[in-house]
Amino acid sequence: MSDTSSAQAVHVVGVIPVGARPVGLAADGNDRVFVTNSGDDTVSVIDSATDTVKETIQVGSAPQSVAIDPQFGAYVADGGGATVSVLAPEPGGFPVTIPVGQRPTGIAIDHERGRVYVANSGSHTASVIDATTGGVHDVDVLAPPIAVALDPRGDACVSRADGTLRIIDAASHSVTATVPVGSAAVAGVDYEPHSERVYVADGADGTVSVLDLAGG
Repeated sequence: MSDTSSAQAVHVVGVIPVGARPVGLAADGNDRVFVTNSGDDTVSVIDSATDTVKETIQVGSAPQSVAIDPQFGAYVADGGGATVSVLAPEPGGFPVTIPVGQRPTGIAIDHERGRVYVANSGSHTASVIDATTGGVHDVDVLAPPIAVALDPRGDACVSRADGTLRIIDAASHSVTATVPVGSAAVAGVDYEPHSERVYVADGADGTVSVLDLAGG
């Protein structure tokens, strides 16, 4: 199919008003889409069956990323402060606030081990939250982290503003590797399971770095 045919087949079917300056978005697989509104410190919960906002929840300052665990709920990085807001899986609950480092931006969930990893861009740390107890362990990554992704072993790949990626071991919560990936301003990072590779956006270079975790 040509690009023109694809463009004609795919089109916008609706526009949903939410809060001010929406930034992050995640779907829970149960007809709910969570949207972080950084301009008014709220999360809009959209019912995807009707494409309407069913709930607006007040969270911490300038929420950024959001990630969802089916058992424990939605975790929101409150980028203007030093907290993560946890929204219960059931509608109507009040958010629980967990202290982390300054200016949390990236967030990722290890569903198998019940852990939530948070990149604290103002603290040079990554916080590891125990989803069951709410306990927090901070790992010093020595430079401002921006984003975080997890591989199947549960190791966390943390992109940093100095152009490197740090890998945090799931078992020891210690940094096991530092990998140069760009000249500066490294941003998004994610793991691709079929190739077993990590892709890192090199914000200052106009490139994407590819790391082969399988050693091939």
